[in-house]
Amino acid sequence: MKTDLIQFDTEQILLHIPHSSDWIPKKYLQLFYLNEEQLKKELLLMTDRYTNELFSDPFIPGGNRFVFPYSRLICDVERFRKDEDEIMAVRGMGVCYTSTSSLEQLKTVTPQHREEILKLYDRHHEKLSAVSGNILEKYGAALLIDCHAFSSERLPYELGDEGQRPDICIGTDDFHTPEWLADYLAESFSGRGYDVAFNRPFSGTLVPMEHFRKDPKLLSVMIELNRKLYMDEATGEKGAQFEQVRKDVIEVIRGLEKPLNFDRFRNRFKSVERFRKAYGKLSYEDVKALLRAERAPDFIKAAMMKSWREALAEARSFLYDAE
Repeated sequence: MKTDLIQFDTEQILLHIPHSSDWIPKKYLQLFYLNEEQLKKELLLMTDRYTNELFSDPFIPGGNRFVFPYSRLICDVERFRKDEDEIMAVRGMGVCYTSTSSLEQLKTVTPQHREEILKLYDRHHEKLSAVSGNILEKYGAALLIDCHAFSSERLPYELGDEGQRPDICIGTDDFHTPEWLADYLAESFSGRGYDVAFNRPFSGTLVPMEHFRKDPKLLSVMIELNRKLYMDEATGEKGAQFEQVRKDVIEVIRGLEKPLNFDRFRNRFKSVERFRKAYGKLSYEDVKALLRAERAPDFIKAAMMKSWREALAEARSFLYDAE
């Protein structure tokens, strides 16, 4: 059932990217039962590789992007803090993993290790809760997008069904995911040629515990991408369709955003250095969106008709002069 789309200011949107990193600090390597080659393989299977790039809308403030810097094999911030509340704990995959994706021994979890890991977990969630609360206080509503990817083949640790896997999985929560939001995402991805399923092979979506099942104004939805769409799952290398998938994901998220206000985008960067750093990450499509933004001066819009290099130079010149 279609419902009128609700759009958000980019400052109301949070991107939660918990599983993109494969970094394991050296001090923790001694806890693992796996040798170097086995650990490399396990990281390839369990890491949502490149999701930090695929969900990289530059118009969403950096402070609203929560990319967990450690591998989930060290700490999984997507889990409930207490094992008794976490369904995956029975598989040795609570906050501190003890099992591999094939349900073999992964690592030793000492009391000291658990205490250190819970500090990482708490630090991540405290910041996420604080930013979510500030957005709710300022705007009255917030949207959290939980960003993931999944293996094209079912792994032994998974609790889901063994049926054919979709291209895109939309994870929902009965309290925090309104029907219109799930429908918009499904229709948007389907319209771009992707096969979409709800809560399959994974279900649910993350919500900061402070607001979980308490505040319906904090909306949350999970977007899971089938890794075969954008990477070689055997090697971990990006595939030929990587940029197309990235473009499609960002366009779908942009559909949830209010039209960009050019002055607000410019004023977000208080110095030339800060802008130069952020601007360098913009793709061709990103810059075109910037040049189309509300109140963009005519000569900047005209730059769209010139070469890519000239358009960049002219946009930079205007923005730097406006500082």
